[in-house]
Amino acid sequence: MRILISGYYGFGNIGDEAILAALLDHLRTAHPAARVCVLSGDPAATTAAYDVEAAQRWSLGTVTRRVLRADLLIQGGGGLLQDTTSARSAAYYMGILRLARLMRTPYAVFAQGIGPLTRPQLRQRARASLVRAASITLRDDESAAFLRDILRLARPIAVAPDPALCLKPSGGDVAERLLANAGAPKTEGIPRIGITLRDWLGVEPAAEAAVALIRRAAEEWGARSVLIPFQLAADMALCERIAGETGAGVLRGEASPADLVAVTASLDLVVAMRLHALIFAASQAVPAVGLSYDPKVAAFCKLAGLPCLELGEVNAARLWERAVFAFRGNGGFREAYSATAERLKRAAMAHFEALDGAIERIGR
Repeated sequence: MRILISGYYGFGNIGDEAILAALLDHLRTAHPAARVCVLSGDPAATTAAYDVEAAQRWSLGTVTRRVLRADLLIQGGGGLLQDTTSARSAAYYMGILRLARLMRTPYAVFAQGIGPLTRPQLRQRARASLVRAASITLRDDESAAFLRDILRLARPIAVAPDPALCLKPSGGDVAERLLANAGAPKTEGIPRIGITLRDWLGVEPAAEAAVALIRRAAEEWGARSVLIPFQLAADMALCERIAGETGAGVLRGEASPADLVAVTASLDLVVAMRLHALIFAASQAVPAVGLSYDPKVAAFCKLAGLPCLELGEVNAARLWERAVFAFRGNGGFREAYSATAERLKRAAMAHFEALDGAIERIGR
C-alpha cells in the first residue's frame, strides 16, 4: 500500500513533528510493507530526520502526482482546518482533500483539531471533504462539537488525546549529552528543571516569573534549569534572554521529537507554555506546570491532572506555588501521575486503531 501523509511538516515545529514521528513509528510497526511519503516544507530535512521519502508540499504538480499514486492519504494531525491563523492555510489543506476526492484516492483525517471556521465558504468545503473521509479522529471534544453542531456532520468520529503521547523516547545517551551540553549534567541529588516558553502577546509576566523560579529553585533546591526551545525560530531569542539573566542553560543542537521526549524523561520538573512540552512530560510521568496561552493548553492540563495557570494570571508567587506542588509530589501526586500517563497513552491509541481500520478496509 502507498500512503501519503499531509500536514504541517518540515517547518521545525516540534509539536507537529512529534505527531509525524509517532505516526511513522506506528505505520512501520503495524504496516511494515506500506510505502510512505510525506508532503513537507523541507523534504530533505524530513527524509534525514525520519528516513522516509518526502516530497515538496508547495509544488502543485508534485502534490497532484503523489495524491494520484497513493492508495491512502492521511491528513493530520494538528489544527489544520481552521481560519484563525490564516484562511489560506485551511484552504490549502482542504484543497488537498478535494484533490483526493477528484482522483478517487481514499483519505483519513488523523488527530486533528477542527475549527473555528468563520468563513461560510470554508465551512461548506470542510463539510464536503469530511463527510467522505474513510475515518476521522479528533484531538478534543470542541472539534467534535464543531463538526456536529456547526458543520452538521453526523458520522462516527473518534476523539482521543494527542497521538504524540505514544512517541517513545530515543535510546542511548542522547538526552544526557544534550543536557550536559546545556550545563545540566546528571548529578546525584541535583534536580533539573526544563522550561519551555514562546514569544507571545502577554508573555512578559510569565518570563519574569520564570526568571524568579530559576533563581529560587537554584537557591532552595540546588536545581539546574534548562531553557528548551520547541521551535527554534520562535523560541530561541526568549530562551537566550532568560538564560542571560539567570545563568540557566539552553538546549542546543539537533534534537528530534524522540530526543526531546528522552530529555523530558530525564528532568525532575517541566514548566511550559508549549503544549507538546506538557504532552511529553505527561507521557513520561514527569511533574509539570502548564502556562496556558491557548485553550488547548488548559484543556490538556485538565485532562492530565497538571497544575496550570492562565498566562494572564502568572506571577512569581503563583508559579512558585504550582512548581512546589508538582515537584514535591503533594502526598501521592507522582503516583497518580504515573497512572494518568498510562491511561492517556491507552486513550491516544484510538487514533491509530481507527486508522488501522481504514487501512484494512481500503486494502481488501
